[in-house]
Amino acid sequence: MHVEEFPALRSIIEHHLPEALKFLERLVAVNSFTANRTGVLRNAELVAAQFRKLGFVEERVPAENPVFGDHQFLRRSGKGRNGVMLVTHLDTVYPEEEEKRHRFSWQLEAERIYGPGVNDNKGGTVMIWLVLSALRELEPEVFESLSWQIAANAAEEELVPDFPQLCRARM
Repeated sequence: MHVEEFPALRSIIEHHLPEALKFLERLVAVNSFTANRTGVLRNAELVAAQFRKLGFVEERVPAENPVFGDHQFLRRSGKGRNGVMLVTHLDTVYPEEEEKRHRFSWQLEAERIYGPGVNDNKGGTVMIWLVLSALRELEPEVFESLSWQIAANAAEEELVPDFPQLCRARM
């Protein structure tokens, strides 16, 4: 299946893509190394603001380890009984000094984008937003019928035990 086979979907994605790329660039600009609590919390603010546009409300839960940022849960209630939880994370691998030393930052080269978290997982968070934005326009009945949750781990790179427990409690 290719997006070209669905012209309405392609049109919606193309419409939202510039905003999605700006969102990604804002996230990548923030160093969110797992132990950089301030950076992880800043990314949570950016994520909450972007998803608020789709009707999501935010809940933050402090990680068990106070060095890490807060875990983030975004919720949007639907009209039906069914729900979906999508999982992502707010932290990245490299400390700020290492990012600077290797000039690891937002770089657009031809049709590729490089930078901390572009693939893992700031790009994934942006993709969730893009897909939900497209679904809301293309199939509003489906979007409105489901309850949506986005669970964002503050310390995925450290495999903390509290995040899965918090997810289960919300499911």
